Amino acid sequence: MRAKSPILEESSSCRVAKRIKENPGEKRYSFLLEKKFLKGEDIVNEELNAICPDAELQIQEGEGHSVWVNSKILERHGITDDTPDPIPGLAEYVRKDGHVTGNCIEGAAEIPIILDSSMELSDEQVDVALEIQDDADLDRFAKLGVIANFTSHWHAGETAFSATWLGEERSKKQFRCKPVWDSGALVAWSSDNITFMDFMTWNPYLGMEVGMTRKNTEKTRNYEFARCATVFPPEDERMNIEEMLLGFTINGAKQLGVEDKKGSITAGKDADYLVFDQDLLTAEKDGFSNNKPTDVYFAGKKVN
Repeated sequence: MRAKSPILEESSSCRVAKRIKENPGEKRYSFLLEKKFLKGEDIVNEELNAICPDAELQIQEGEGHSVWVNSKILERHGITDDTPDPIPGLAEYVRKDGHVTGNCIEGAAEIPIILDSSMELSDEQVDVALEIQDDADLDRFAKLGVIANFTSHWHAGETAFSATWLGEERSKKQFRCKPVWDSGALVAWSSDNITFMDFMTWNPYLGMEVGMTRKNTEKTRNYEFARCATVFPPEDERMNIEEMLLGFTINGAKQLGVEDKKGSITAGKDADYLVFDQDLLTAEKDGFSNNKPTDVYFAGKKVN
């Protein structure tokens, strides 16, 4: 018989069951769980059904790329054993012995697989969020018209941790955005955030600073634990302010398909813009994350 997931053991310490028991009658119960607490085990919907048979139960995995649900949610969305995976190999319904377990995961695919697949897709563009690229793939984004997206506030820190799964050499070749940009590919920056209720890293000026410096100094507006004054390798991947501004504005608008209305101050576009008390093009790179607009305009109207 399969061992119960440690987090769902029938005991007074099972916070999921305790929470549901103390708050009866809700239509849906939602929880957040760091996968490390499962100690190598997984959760299946039979366990969730036993805890919550009469309402929907959803447990979100801590990094936001996986979710466990009970049968009530599977039924509402029409997910059965015969339902095909949304994107085989990337977004899947976990199955055991041919049956869906209630675990839905979003994974990551290797860049060559995505680039190769893009040649067979009918969409006008394919967007890829990047961490590691093989040398042979650096110029393929431009050739294939694939939009390269980087979360630039990730471009700092120590490589020792990532070296444990990437290896020493690959850990020092992450986030190589400069050659992709220089190849003529469309590069956009984002503020991807996987920590719930954490808005610090949503700050685009943090992304701009780290994109330009590849480090978090005492001047950087970021958490203390993120401090790392050493430049994240490769050092020659540091971008300039013009590239960071373009990637966060017009290139981002092109990635979203709204460049006809957003992304630049141009006649006929939406008058959405920011006003600063200093010139961002000449502002100091270290501490750039502390910039804040003095005025914010939407549709030509000041909203702050």
